[in-house]
Amino acid sequence: MVAIGTARRRTLSPIGIDLGLTGARLAQLRRVEGTWVVERLVRWGVPATAGPEDGETSLEEIARLAARLRRVLHQGDFAGTELTVGLSQPDLELHPLELPERGDGEVERQMQAAARWEVERLSRFPEGTTESAHWRLPASRRTRTTAMGVAVPSTRVRAVWDMCRSAGGDCRRIDAAACALSRAAVLLRRPREDEVWAVLDVGARATRLILCVDEVPVLARSLGPGGQAWSKRIAEALHLSEESAELHKCDQGIRFSGPSRGDPPAAGADARRGGGAPLAELAGLVFSALRVELERIADEIIRSYEYVMQCYPGRKAADLILAGAGSCLTNFDTFLAERLGVPACHPQTYVDQGRAGLRLSENAGQRVACREALDGYLGAVGLCVPPEGWA
Repeated sequence: MVAIGTARRRTLSPIGIDLGLTGARLAQLRRVEGTWVVERLVRWGVPATAGPEDGETSLEEIARLAARLRRVLHQGDFAGTELTVGLSQPDLELHPLELPERGDGEVERQMQAAARWEVERLSRFPEGTTESAHWRLPASRRTRTTAMGVAVPSTRVRAVWDMCRSAGGDCRRIDAAACALSRAAVLLRRPREDEVWAVLDVGARATRLILCVDEVPVLARSLGPGGQAWSKRIAEALHLSEESAELHKCDQGIRFSGPSRGDPPAAGADARRGGGAPLAELAGLVFSALRVELERIADEIIRSYEYVMQCYPGRKAADLILAGAGSCLTNFDTFLAERLGVPACHPQTYVDQGRAGLRLSENAGQRVACREALDGYLGAVGLCVPPEGWA
C-alpha cells in the first residue's frame, strides 16, 4: 500500500501479483505511446488450504509461492524483479473514515496519525498488530465519509515481503485489490464526471463489489461466496460431482427468460450441428440451481448503486465491469444487464471495441484466447499501474 524507494521513468511496469485462495495470477504491462500493453499473463493454481470459516490465504501457502515466483524471475517469463502484490478481504479490511480536510506540516502529520489510530480501532485485528493506510474520497455534502482506510495484519505483510525477497524479487508495494481493480477498469473505460460505475469481482472464495465515483473506489462490499460455492450448489441440485458441476458451469453457463428481450441464445449450443436443445436444457438447470443466489447478488448491486447515488446526487448509474474467473459464467453478463438496467461487460469487450487504453500483446492474447479470460487477470493488471500515474 506504500511505494518503497524512488520511482524512475520506464516503459515496463513492475510484475503485478494477485494473491487468492486458489493460487496467484501475474501480469506485466508495457507503456507504448500512451497505451498500456499487456505483455505477459501467468496463473498458478494451488490447493485451497484456508479454513472455510475465515477464508484467508494461509501464511504457509504464501511462503510456498516463493519457489514458483523464483522460477518465474529466473526463467525470464517476466522482465525485471520489481513486484507489486494485491490482497483482498478477508486478508485485509476496508473501513470508511471521517477525516478533516488536508492540512500542512504538523497538522497533516497529526491527521495521518489520527487516521492510523482510527483504522486500528475499527479493525478486528489485535491492537498493535496492524499495518494501515487510507485514500481520500471525492467530496460530497450528503455523506460524512471522507476517506477509506485499509488494515492488514503485520504478519501477512511480513509474509508477503518474505515471499518476494526469498524469490529474489523487490516488493515495491502491497495494495488493496479494490484499488487495483478500479485502476484497471479505468484503463478499459474512462469514467465521466456524472457517473457512478462499478466492478464486480467474482473470485473462488468470495464475490465483491467496488463502487466508484470518478476514478476512486468509494464503497467496497462483500456479496457472499464466490465461484466455488456456486459449483457446489450446482453439484447438489443436479446430483453431480463438484468437478462435473464446475465444467457445466463454465461450458454451458445459464439460460433464463429476460424481462424484455426474451430468451438469450442457448448457452453451449452449436448451430453448425443443428442441435443445442439438450445443452440449452442443461443451462436452464444450472440457472435454476443458482437463481436465488444470482438474484440476491443483483438486488445487492442495485441497492449499492442507489446508496452511492444518494451520497453523490446528480450522477447516474453506469457500467458494471466484470472481473474474476467466476464472472465468465456464460450469459451472466446478460442476466445482470437485464436486472440492473446498465451495461454489464467483460474486460475483453472494451478491448475489442478499440477505445480502451489497454490492449493485449500477441503473447497475452494467446493466453486469453486459450480459455483464460482477461476477467481473471484484471486485478493483476491493475497492480501494474502506479496509484499516482506513470512515474
